[in-house]
Amino acid sequence: MSVARCQAEVSSKEFVYWQAFFAMEPFGDVRADLRNGILCSLVANLLSKGPRKKAADFMPDFEVEEDREMTPEEAHAHLRRLLGRPVVQEQG
Repeated sequence: MSVARCQAEVSSKEFVYWQAFFAMEPFGDVRADLRNGILCSLVANLLSKGPRKKAADFMPDFEVEEDREMTPEEAHAHLRRLLGRPVVQEQG
């Protein structure tokens, strides 16, 4: 549904209702990301002896503070966090 059609067919009262409903019971991609994060954390925790993972560890974070490349040290630390175990770092 286009924005213009939505504005023509949905009253402001109904729109506020849907906003409140979404705040209590998220739906769409937000809920799908949560379901997927829960499933991924379950599998990771079953297969890993490392630190326990939470659903949030597998959910996308779209609020990026700045767009820059990671330093090699940051990339290594990020991999270590994702894998939950030491990562061999190349010397160079």
